[in-house]
Amino acid sequence: MKKIIILFLFPCCIYAGVLTPQRNVTEKSHKVHVDIRDQLAITTVTQVFESNALRNLEMMYKFSIPPSAKIHHLSMWVNGVEMLGAIVEKNKASKIYEEITKAKRDPALLEYLGNGNYQIKVFPVQPHKQQKIKMVYWQNLEYDSGVVQYKYLLEQEKSRKTHFKLTANVFSSMKITQFDCPTHKNKRKVSSSKVKMRIEHEEMLPSNDVEFYYKVKCEDWRMDFCFFRPDPKKDGYFTAFLTPPQKKVEVMSKAVTFVLDTSGSMLGEKITQAKKAISYGVKSLNETDTFNIIAFESEISSFSDKRLTATNKNKQDAQKFISNLHAMGSTNISAALKQALAVKTLRPHMVVFITDGKPTTGETNRDILLKNIKHQENTRLFTFGVGLELDVKLLKGLAQDNKGLYFYIPKQLVELKLSRFFNKVSSPVLSNISLDLTGAKAHRILPEVTTELFAGSQIVFTGKFSKYGRLLVNLIATTANTKIKIEKHINFPQETMNNRVVKKLWMSEQIDFLIAAQQKFPIDKQSAELRNEIIRLSKEVGIVTPYTSYLVLEKDEDYRTWDIKMHRYEDPVVKEPRGHVKSTKSVKTNLALGGSNGAFGSRFGGKKNMLKVGGGINTNNSIVAQNLQRLADMQCLDGSWEHNVKSTSLVILCFLHSGSSWVRGQYKTNVKKAVRFLRDSQQSQGSFSNKALIEHIIATFAMVEVYSSSNYNPILRSCINKALRYMTKNNKTEISEVAWAAMTLFVAKKFALVAESFSLDKMENFVVVNLDKNYYRMPKSSAVDVKTATAMAMSVLLFCDYSNTHEYLAGGVAILDNNKPNLEKNIDLEYGFWGSLAMYKMKHSYDVDGWREAIARVDYRYIQKILSNNNNSVENIAFITLTLQIQK
Repeated sequence: MKKIIILFLFPCCIYAGVLTPQRNVTEKSHKVHVDIRDQLAITTVTQVFESNALRNLEMMYKFSIPPSAKIHHLSMWVNGVEMLGAIVEKNKASKIYEEITKAKRDPALLEYLGNGNYQIKVFPVQPHKQQKIKMVYWQNLEYDSGVVQYKYLLEQEKSRKTHFKLTANVFSSMKITQFDCPTHKNKRKVSSSKVKMRIEHEEMLPSNDVEFYYKVKCEDWRMDFCFFRPDPKKDGYFTAFLTPPQKKVEVMSKAVTFVLDTSGSMLGEKITQAKKAISYGVKSLNETDTFNIIAFESEISSFSDKRLTATNKNKQDAQKFISNLHAMGSTNISAALKQALAVKTLRPHMVVFITDGKPTTGETNRDILLKNIKHQENTRLFTFGVGLELDVKLLKGLAQDNKGLYFYIPKQLVELKLSRFFNKVSSPVLSNISLDLTGAKAHRILPEVTTELFAGSQIVFTGKFSKYGRLLVNLIATTANTKIKIEKHINFPQETMNNRVVKKLWMSEQIDFLIAAQQKFPIDKQSAELRNEIIRLSKEVGIVTPYTSYLVLEKDEDYRTWDIKMHRYEDPVVKEPRGHVKSTKSVKTNLALGGSNGAFGSRFGGKKNMLKVGGGINTNNSIVAQNLQRLADMQCLDGSWEHNVKSTSLVILCFLHSGSSWVRGQYKTNVKKAVRFLRDSQQSQGSFSNKALIEHIIATFAMVEVYSSSNYNPILRSCINKALRYMTKNNKTEISEVAWAAMTLFVAKKFALVAESFSLDKMENFVVVNLDKNYYRMPKSSAVDVKTATAMAMSVLLFCDYSNTHEYLAGGVAILDNNKPNLEKNIDLEYGFWGSLAMYKMKHSYDVDGWREAIARVDYRYIQKILSNNNNSVENIAFITLTLQIQK
């Protein structure tokens, strides 16, 4: 019976995190990696479970993450097969699920359990088989008075031990002054800008959550930016962080109106905790603040008929008023808010509104109520919903329409949550804030309105921009005494592939904004348009919304059957700190495509020699950048590409020659995972692949190139020597095998990796013996065509130190010159690669302008065509990228 796995997420099911097995299932390992760059945190969780039952069973996983986090990726291995997914419109996902269950095929279902908890069911799980789960989620950690805190939720499982490992990398643009993890013993390395931490236990009971924090130093006003712009022809994305200095800043006077629901439904613990919280809020007022308290049920009662200054006497009188409040009557929200928002003042005015229910008297129609409650200038309405019987749409709408925020609070946490809120908003230092980004042609900036910045807090803007260059950014705001203007020149990039999470942050904010706007409208054309835009953004960014679900099918054919576009995994890890954008256009490398160490460098060419013969013509650099990111997105979770040794090895070469290695560079994580895949694939005799010798040889070359860029790692050296021994012991019967082997040995020899009888002589002999000097072609039995074999043979002879004027090479140039890459002839991409390599290795002995120009014409037309068609395999993209890197 064919097995199709479906993960179905119900509305708002966007949380992922810790998973817990049911009975008869043992958790074998639990690994977590956290990457934090200036508060942008990416958490990767990998867990392995094993069934110890004697029969097939249904396995359940329960999980949750912090409410502010967004799931980025979720995958499962079922019976050894990795299941990837797609974001699908909710109704369509429901239909597919129903049809599959009707066909009596075995599904898996993700269910919402309430309170941020979710459950995946998988059936059947076979006895003593392992199940592997991986998820990635990201969040923007809150900055609070110089402290940034991270929390990893662990299920409180007292009876089951597991191998637990958590690693964390922290980078901060601001100076790190302290780091601590009070919950677990750990090993750490702390500097002024970086932290590395490791927690590992062979057997650990998950008794409490993992929490750590770091303190940073901010001595002056900071305005930091990070960017993502993969295509210079399209708008880029930015995130801006405005942080006040930690030194004492004069606090602005504010007006606060506390509005408390005292209706009968608040009776008991809720009213008790709410009164304590209001009492704390009154105590936290500064002496220059003004305030009032409004209590409402069927009737309205006020502490005063006007706002009072927060003197000690007035605050003591307010405490008496609070203590005499009791829960009774109905809920007249309309009258209470109209009175609170009628206040007119020039100072910042905050209305703190606390309720546990829906309007039951006065105006009770939500739409009319939202229309009638209009804000005053300088006023923000913060709504707090307590308990479960809430009109959430009303409370969210009131907050959004009045420049505030909505908070949900469990009834047992009312005092704690409100007290923290009062601490945060007690000291405004800026108001009437506006960010001027007209020079960058910035647009669709969120949040649309930010009225105040409080001491010890931070404002985060995210938006899109069109212009690039060193541009002026202005922040205009009001302080306690005057208006201020903070100016800073920021380098807006023309192109950068880093900080992908910046785009996701903007899209997430955009989706939340549209959802809030859509909920205001009845079911009409405008509401439908907003819904469609939410679905479109959801699919593009990979975030589940109330209108989409996460669907996982077993095979690619299933996605085509249901007309579903599979969601590609994109590594969201921030590659660089804020404000630093590394160009992708002129990366220096010591490897094959233009450096001094690799196979394509040294006396046979490299970047300098290519420039001498014109090899540095105006190629489309953006194609290389786009292809590299495309390849990164296509990487499988086991570190491979297409679960294939050859494809994986070719992509490694692409990344290496873009300036990355497994220890540095933009794609170092991709390289490291890929190298791990090749090492895991290597067999005891040294072979990387049983399919074909050519796959092993290309993998060996990739590993040698990795070794040359990784400070000569001894583990890699041992792995490579085994591979070289296997390669040289096996007879090579094809020119493609000989060409790759020659390139491999050429580099290996430079790093003393070649031992015993390993020699290029055998490669040279193969070419010379099989060469037909009259026609300059390999035997007819060769697996490659004449022109490709010619280019390969030329490369072998060049690696063997043949003179550029040798008759074999001269004849080869003639063959290649008569077979330039041609759009109409549907060129062989492998030929384009080997031909470019051979021609550019000839240095300036021959005029290769014709070849160069032919490749350049293909760059702008044929490459885009081939990538837009179905013929977009990893191998094709890799050969295109390597060819262009040779030109660069």
